[in-house]
Amino acid sequence: MDTPSPMWRGMRQRIQAFRVGIIVLLVCLFSIPAGFSHIPSVYAATVVGNGTPESCTENALRTAVAQGGAIVFDCGSNSHTITVSDDIVISRPTTIDGGGSQQGGRIIISGGNQTRVFRMEDKQSLTIRNLTIRDGKEPGFGSGGAINGGWRGEVLIENSIFDNNDGRAGNHEQGGGAVFVDIGNLTIRYSLFTNNKGINGGGVHIVGGRLLIEHSVFINNQTESGGSTIHGNGGAVYTDGAGSKFNPGQPAGYTTIRSSVFIGNRAEKTGGAMHLWGYEPDRFLVENVIVKDNLVVKNPEGLAEGGGIYIGGTTFELHNITISNNTSRYQAAGCIFIRPAVPP
Repeated sequence: MDTPSPMWRGMRQRIQAFRVGIIVLLVCLFSIPAGFSHIPSVYAATVVGNGTPESCTENALRTAVAQGGAIVFDCGSNSHTITVSDDIVISRPTTIDGGGSQQGGRIIISGGNQTRVFRMEDKQSLTIRNLTIRDGKEPGFGSGGAINGGWRGEVLIENSIFDNNDGRAGNHEQGGGAVFVDIGNLTIRYSLFTNNKGINGGGVHIVGGRLLIEHSVFINNQTESGGSTIHGNGGAVYTDGAGSKFNPGQPAGYTTIRSSVFIGNRAEKTGGAMHLWGYEPDRFLVENVIVKDNLVVKNPEGLAEGGGIYIGGTTFELHNITISNNTSRYQAAGCIFIRPAVPP
């Protein structure tokens, strides 16, 4: 068994209520290479703060983000929370690194349960590394309580935590709980999504773009239908196409989920853990994944399909998946529901 890195220890503490066997397996899956948390020295980073917590303010963060590029923090030796009063706009390629060896870093950025944290302009790129983003809430339109990736955005998330973000506002179909990306690309590595709430995709919602999730954990995320017959899909992850339908003439898009864990997520129509839908020639690959204790309950139309996974519409491969104790509260397919035709 690999020796767990310091970055993994924070995640392990957060799931200690689960049985030891699961935890040991996660340590094997998610040990992080040494030096993963550091920005290469070639980058000249903008520093938020001058060594004290008081210097690390919302205004200081906004000023740094407006310049784009690499951003790091000097807020003292302890963890520090920056609460924003309105979403911070990403208008240039930006990398935000919270520092620290533990998962989620030393910096917490909070929406205070009042506002989304980051909103990307179209065709921009954002990297979130060693950061905790929590309590983000978009009060008007949903579409990502923590991050709205804009149109054709590029989002990379590494060694970070997304907790208690809410994308349900407006009961909009694009209401991803933590992260929403529209016809862009989303990569998530070594990260933890907990207690996020959305309309479609309690943790992640991506439309028509490539998705890669690896070495990550999704716990207690959920979707709600809001009384609609088309909402409430994908308790942790929701995809609608991987690119080909929305980019005519382009090569197939790919959705890949590997070496990750989905525990205790809940949906109110399809896919207690994940709802994966594609269009030929899109391709899906799910491998080395644990899907445990997830739940789907019926929506107003009476649908409750795929307590663990709902997948279909295109070619997919499933390898070495553990599906255990998932439940469909109303219909069949407590483990996995495969639909070859157009989804309802």
